Parts: sequence; C-alpha cells; structure tokens
Amino acid sequence: MIYRTDYHIHTTFSDGKSSPEEYTNNAIAAGLSEIGFSEHLSLFKENQDWCMNPGNVKEYIEYIRKLKSITDSIEILTGLEVDHVPGREKEIEQFLSNFSLDYRIGSVHYLGEKTVDLGPEFYEGKNIDRLYESYFDNVVSAVSSGLYDIIGHCDLIRIFGYKPTFNPEPLYEKLARAMKK
Repeated sequence: MIYRTDYHIHTTFSDGKSSPEEYTNNAIAAGLSEIGFSEHLSLFKENQDWCMNPGNVKEYIEYIRKLKSITDSIEILTGLEVDHVPGREKEIEQFLSNFSLDYRIGSVHYLGEKTVDLGPEFYEGKNIDRLYESYFDNVVSAVSSGLYDIIGHCDLIRIFGYKPTFNPEPLYEKLARAMKK
C-alpha cells in the first residue's frame, strides 16, 4: 500500500487559492491518505499579503480542528510554515509555544527586507554568488535551530534560474551535514 501525503498546503488563510474544505475534498479524490495545512507565517514583517497575520493563528488552528472533527476519510494535520530569521529564534519559539501544532515547517524567504521568490527583480544588480551563500547560511541556521520538523524548499534561491559562478555542491553538502546532525 502506498501512503500518499502532502504537508505543504496553503489555503486562503495565507496565499492559497482555495478553502481548507476544497483542498481536503481534492486530496480525498486524488487518493491521498493524509494532508497537512501549513499556512505562511512571518512574525517580523507586517502587511504581507502572502502570509497569515500572526493574530489569526488561533482562529486558523480552531478552523482546522473543526474540519478534522467532521472529516473521517482522510487524516488532517495542522502546521505552520514559519519564516526563519537568524537571531530571532527565541522570539519564534516563544510565539509558537502558544499553539498546539502537529508540525512546523521552517523556510527562508527573506534575504534582508525582500523575499527571494516574488520576482526576478530581487536579483538584478546583486552578487548572485553572495546571495547563494547567504541563503544557504540562513537555511543551515533554520536547520540548526531545532525549531522545525521540516525544512521547506531549501533551495528556493534557484526559483528564477539565477546561478552562482561556482559549483554550489559544497553549499548543499554543508546543509546535508546540518540536517544529519
């Protein structure tokens, strides 16, 4: 038996296109055994249209709890995809400790004040080599923090096809060592 899952689902609570019910029905139709909702949460950036407002986390968790209680044909988990910001680990942990989650995804979207995935203009005029090094350093920081059960899209920096002038294999090896540890 194949156990099919998806733990990286965003709904209209953040930047998803559909309600939790619609995703649940589609997952059942697709034969998935288990799904997990993991809304985007950025604790240190305000007014991000692709993230859930931190004040709405309790409402989100309660909404998914109610959906779980009326759905018996698929296992539903509740998670969050949290923007990892190096140096802010204590604040992240303090915030997350207020909620009962099935899992936490740690992701790096930001390098400085901008996200790496909202458009290729982020990369224009920048040193791509340095961006790769910084991005992977931040992902290693997320892994090493112990705050997360899953690391999301660990090489999102590649999204628009910009490549460093060097072989990035050592960056991946460093990340793999941190994950192994």
